[in-house]
Amino acid sequence: MTISKDSGWGGPGTISADDPVANNNRELRALIEAWKLTDLPLERVGLLGGDLWRTCGSPPGGVERLLTEALEVPIDIVEARLVGFEPLDGPPVEGVHTTWFAAHMVMRRSWWFGPLLAAMNAEFYDTWDVGGRTHPNDGRVDVYDVSMRLSERWQAWKRLPSGQHEPHPRIEVRRVKQTSLEFERPLDVHLDGDEVGRATGVELVVLPDALTVVV
Repeated sequence: MTISKDSGWGGPGTISADDPVANNNRELRALIEAWKLTDLPLERVGLLGGDLWRTCGSPPGGVERLLTEALEVPIDIVEARLVGFEPLDGPPVEGVHTTWFAAHMVMRRSWWFGPLLAAMNAEFYDTWDVGGRTHPNDGRVDVYDVSMRLSERWQAWKRLPSGQHEPHPRIEVRRVKQTSLEFERPLDVHLDGDEVGRATGVELVVLPDALTVVV
C-alpha cells in the first residue's frame, strides 16, 4: 500500500543470503529488467548504493547491516513505453519498446539547449537534489519539463546540488500516475543514469508497491 499523509514508511527488516544486492542504479535496474522480462521471482533487493539508497538516507554498514539490522520499504517502479525507440546497440524498434526504471528517467539532446524532461521516482540524480518533494512510494512519478534559456539553465545547474533550482516559472512540475509525451525530434533516453538510446515519445505508468528494498 503506497504511503499516505501522516503514515509511516516501512519498518525493520533484513535480507536473506539468497536475496540479490544492488550496489548502484544500474544493478538495480538490471534486476528489475530481468524480473519483468523473464518472470523470474524478485521479492526483495538489498540496496548498498545509488540514488534510491541516497533517497532512503544513505545508511552505512554494507552487507552485514542488511543481514542483521536494516530497514525494509516498499517502492514503486515506473514502466516506460518508448515510441520511435532506437537503442544504442541495435536496430530501431517497431511499435512500442517497454522498459522500467527505479530512480529516474531523463530525456534530452543536451543539458544546455532543447527539450529537457526528467521523471523522478527518487529525490536525487547523482550529486543533484532534483526532486525535493519526490517520494519513491507515493504512487506518483514527478515529471519536470524544462524550457529554460541557456543563462537560466546555468543558474539552475549551480543550484541543483542544494535543491534550490525550483520553483521556477520555466520548470513545469507534474506529479502523475500516468502520462504520455511526444517530441518533434528524437531525444536521448537515460534510465537510472544510463543512456539506452533515442525516442520520439514515451508513456510513463507508475507500478505502485512493485518491489521491497532493504537499506
